[in-house]
Amino acid sequence: TGTLSVTAGNSVYVYVGGQGESHSSCSERMRQSDPLEGGWNGGGDGDYGYSGGGGGGATDIRYGGTGISNRVIVAGGGGGHGNAGNSTQLSNGGAGGGTSGQTMANSTQYSNRTPGTGATQSSGNSDGAGSEGIQNLTGGGGGGYYGGGAGANSTGGGGGSGYIGGVSSAETIAGNATM
Repeated sequence: TGTLSVTAGNSVYVYVGGQGESHSSCSERMRQSDPLEGGWNGGGDGDYGYSGGGGGGATDIRYGGTGISNRVIVAGGGGGHGNAGNSTQLSNGGAGGGTSGQTMANSTQYSNRTPGTGATQSSGNSDGAGSEGIQNLTGGGGGGYYGGGAGANSTGGGGGSGYIGGVSSAETIAGNATM
């Protein structure tokens, strides 16, 4: 949250991020050569071989133009899911960020593999887009101020980072927290 001072006649642009595509149920057969797409506004696609879930797109407010350099507040999108190994290794993607996107613990991922890295204020994809999965069953990274990464085979993507700049009385929280 925050307060944005505006000047009469200037436009404020609100970009609402889209949800990444996911499998419809646990029993749905994994798609081959047809990735699950990332959500609008930066969500990374799942892998193109056998797809994990698409990452969520970022939600942001822009002032003074429509370019990414005009973002004044950003809510990062969550990473897409990978391939569940069992009931405790669901290979979920990390939550979108307050200041940093979440990186899930290896113990929550298929065969304890390394998931996608959550973005920060200065690391990840600087264009705000989540990484596309490049290994089988890998989820895409979440969109954000910086986009989250994709992980190892069958793992979830990292969350995109949030951002606050150009607003006053600002407050942000992590995507897996409540106010």
